[in-house]
Amino acid sequence: MEILLKRINCNIIFYLSRKLLEQQSGEDLGVLDEIRMTSNLVHISSSGEPKYITSGFRSIALLSKERELKLNVFELLKMKSSEEKNALSFLIDNYFTELDTYIRLTELVKKHARFETVNYLPAIQSALDMQYRVLVEHKKEVQEHFGKWKLNVDLERVFGYPPPKPQINIDQKLLDTRRPIKTDKMATKTNKMPLLTKKEVDYYLLNTVFGIDLTTLNNKT
Repeated sequence: MEILLKRINCNIIFYLSRKLLEQQSGEDLGVLDEIRMTSNLVHISSSGEPKYITSGFRSIALLSKERELKLNVFELLKMKSSEEKNALSFLIDNYFTELDTYIRLTELVKKHARFETVNYLPAIQSALDMQYRVLVEHKKEVQEHFGKWKLNVDLERVFGYPPPKPQINIDQKLLDTRRPIKTDKMATKTNKMPLLTKKEVDYYLLNTVFGIDLTTLNNKT
């Protein structure tokens, strides 16, 4: 699971917002910009190594992001067929949490990087838009396979027990086969057929279905 999460939070471009940190701390953190800890776009490689953005060419590395996330879907489906239910519920819950976090992060980056970072380049904007779009599309794909599973996890978290199965109300009239069929009383009286005895039915089946000549039976039962 650590490898799957790494494919979400690595090979990505982001930055720490000095403005946001100052709002949280109430202090002037301009010194963090000077040491390039904040307000600098950084590319985190697939191996987790940070590299400061110095040109638009760095964004080419993001082209493999979609392929990496497709591999995640494949791995999750394999786990679905082999993992115990509770264990998989825990993994899927953590996966969606990580994915939602980085969808929100990349959304903020693509909207505010041009205003809040010192090394922003117009050539990098398409990459910032792309990494957000790829993560959003990936979530849609994961939801197709695990959306109901995640919903059950959320309901169990809220209510503390598995959600009740939905009850389907069906008109009992449609199910009650014992309900008599209305017929014309006069037609029933005039067209009423005599009932056959069990013996007559047996003889009829022997003759028509099995081809046995009843005259040869004599007194045989």
